[in-house]
Amino acid sequence: ATTSIAPTTAVATTSPVFVPVTEPPSATPPPTTDAAVAPAPATTIVAVDVPASTAPPIVVPASTAVPTTTLPPPPPAPVTQLGVVQDVAASGPLTVPVVDYGLPRVALGDSVMLGAAEELLARGFAVDAVKSRQMISFLPDMQIIRDGGSFGPVVVIHLGTNGPFSESTLNSMMALVVDVPIVVVLTGRGDREWIGRNNSKLRALPEFYPNVTVLDWEVVASQCPGRCFYEDGIHLTQSGQDFYASQISQLLGMG
Repeated sequence: ATTSIAPTTAVATTSPVFVPVTEPPSATPPPTTDAAVAPAPATTIVAVDVPASTAPPIVVPASTAVPTTTLPPPPPAPVTQLGVVQDVAASGPLTVPVVDYGLPRVALGDSVMLGAAEELLARGFAVDAVKSRQMISFLPDMQIIRDGGSFGPVVVIHLGTNGPFSESTLNSMMALVVDVPIVVVLTGRGDREWIGRNNSKLRALPEFYPNVTVLDWEVVASQCPGRCFYEDGIHLTQSGQDFYASQISQLLGMG
């Protein structure tokens, strides 16, 4: 008889051992599946009572304006020339500088000025006035007075009543006072035929000499109140003498 041998199966006699395997984390997240993902929980804002700050309030001082210093106005510029003056009150005075040489006020003239010499002397003028004096004949004496150091800040000249003078004679006279700060020249008054021509030359002086002001006596004399002239219309009564001296003084700022 044939004997069949049945296959045998080995049976482990011990329990299996499982060794854990650690895999490094993947840099790429695992793919998302179609499975539903739970939504993130809603954020709830809860009101919290914050106590008021106990720090003292900040006080901002009121703006303080920076005080401004008001400077005094600058002194007025000196007035050394007024051109041709026909109204002394309206012209304003000349500015007489203070100098340390000569006489303060010198007046040179003919018989018209001679009539008012006392009034001028009372106002501080040194007066050299002679009857019938003419400009051309006076030039040598005028140079002596100048060279003697008598001319100071002011020289007043009234010549031209007793005869005509040329441009050359007038320029020679002006050359003697070109360095005097203030020179006042008076025009003539009267019906003598040369006075008009002389006055035209005198009125032109301020155009060429910045230190010269012309007191237009021919015009200003008509403003003298009362009876100011004798019958010749040239020489001065007492009222005219006072007015003559006062007009010269006012022009020089002496009141």
